[in-house]
Amino acid sequence: MTMQLGPYRILRPLAEDSLGRTYLAVEGDEQVVVRRLAPTLLGDPRAGERLRAWAARLGESPSPGLARVRGLFPQSDHHTLLVMQLPAGTSLAELLVHRSTLAERPGGNRSAPLPGALAIAQRLAAILAAAHSRGSYHLRLSPDKVFLDTSGEKTAGLQVCVLELGLFSALAEGGRVPGPSAPAHTYLAPEQAGAGPSTVPMLGDGQSDVYALGVLLVQLLTGQTPERAEWPAAVAQLQSSAAPAGLGSLLREMLAEEPPRRPSMVQVEAVLGLAARSPESPPC
Repeated sequence: MTMQLGPYRILRPLAEDSLGRTYLAVEGDEQVVVRRLAPTLLGDPRAGERLRAWAARLGESPSPGLARVRGLFPQSDHHTLLVMQLPAGTSLAELLVHRSTLAERPGGNRSAPLPGALAIAQRLAAILAAAHSRGSYHLRLSPDKVFLDTSGEKTAGLQVCVLELGLFSALAEGGRVPGPSAPAHTYLAPEQAGAGPSTVPMLGDGQSDVYALGVLLVQLLTGQTPERAEWPAAVAQLQSSAAPAGLGSLLREMLAEEPPRRPSMVQVEAVLGLAARSPESPPC
């Protein structure tokens, strides 16, 4: 039986988190990403105002590397559909399913269309650093929110596009966002999961994004997402491998339990840039 959300025919789920599911959908002959927001998320009128302002910013002229928001559409059942551009390429989550690692290795197939782990991380850091400079944070960065496109690699380079940057803070600022579902815990910083000095989960900030990117980079380099207690061993293994100099130290700092001990996203971008030189990320 085909699922329908308003005018959008659902093809398949893309991801699930504490705000619900996002879907790959189609309207006419165009594919889009649709998220169905529950009425409880917009019970506070101020949350609705912040959400509309966020959607307008990403709908008019989004910054390079950020997916465009097509609009917000209230439904008769009081839910709201958030409709977004489907970025070109493939989600990082799908690529990780098909390949245990994206790290470039000696003797590997260098003609493969998939980019290297450091190039992906450096582009992500550049996109996030620019957002952080504007006071905007992702707070739920994970592989299903990142899309990669190498179709124009010879001319424009690797394109990285991020979904929903700023959505969680728009809904949670001055309020509360439902606790994350289990799959998202892997990428949540300790302070967001209530595992830091305070047992109360916090919304997070730019340093939480730094932690999430550290988790992603370990996953890209090793094909694994160890439990938090196993991070030191995973980083030590990278340091003893053929990984570029300084990468192990950077990861250890990015995965620090206390936010102040983590580097800024600008610092992360600079260190990764030494290992993966690449032009500025073009628009999605």
